[in-house]
Amino acid sequence: MRDVGKNIKQIRLSKNMTQDSLADALYVTRQTVSNYENGRSRPDLDMLVRIAEIFDTDVNTLIYGPPVPESKKAAYKRLAISVFLLLLTGGLYLIINIIISDYLPYKYYQTWLLNELVLLPIVMFIFGWTLMQLLGIFCNLHQPRIKHLKAIRISALIIFGLWITLTLPYVIFIIIAQVCSLLYSSVEMIFPRIPVYQEIAFFIIKLTRKAPFIYTLFGALFWILGIPNSTAKTAEKRQTA
Repeated sequence: MRDVGKNIKQIRLSKNMTQDSLADALYVTRQTVSNYENGRSRPDLDMLVRIAEIFDTDVNTLIYGPPVPESKKAAYKRLAISVFLLLLTGGLYLIINIIISDYLPYKYYQTWLLNELVLLPIVMFIFGWTLMQLLGIFCNLHQPRIKHLKAIRISALIIFGLWITLTLPYVIFIIIAQVCSLLYSSVEMIFPRIPVYQEIAFFIIKLTRKAPFIYTLFGALFWILGIPNSTAKTAEKRQTA
């Protein structure tokens, strides 16, 4: 809270308010406001809430300061990379899907399934992340301040990692089965029965096939949590300062 006085002064000036007008709104003296801003005294929690209401902001902004706007150049650069990846993966998905559907025989079913379980989720994830960047740039949408951001980001990465890892053995099995079907047409492979794991993995796989847009939500969540995002890291450092 060492910068709370500077933050109050910065926000007050951005609102074109004088110390006298803020003091009148708070029912205190101008000297009290001056003491807050110069660090000679600190407002208690109730006073911070009243100041936040007058500034039409939140207490976190008074304590940690306004969000640091990201460089437009950096934002456009990252957006361009996201759009490029989206077009690349989306185009590849469509090409593979068209080729398999129109020209290849049924034995390439594993390739189609691999396309749906791997490439389509990647496309949807990138789409969610790109969409949030577009909203951030053109609709002035800012990543929210989140308490314990670092812990939440780590938890999200662990959950998403487990989500992907649980389907990985089945994806590898599909790749091996496809290769074997190409080399030995008479070979038929069946995924081994593994209690508990199979129920969980197949639930994720079924959800992926029926509702791939869930990966769009994952992509949006990663943007909200700043994964990866230098602005979020800057904000996190300011929160822990």
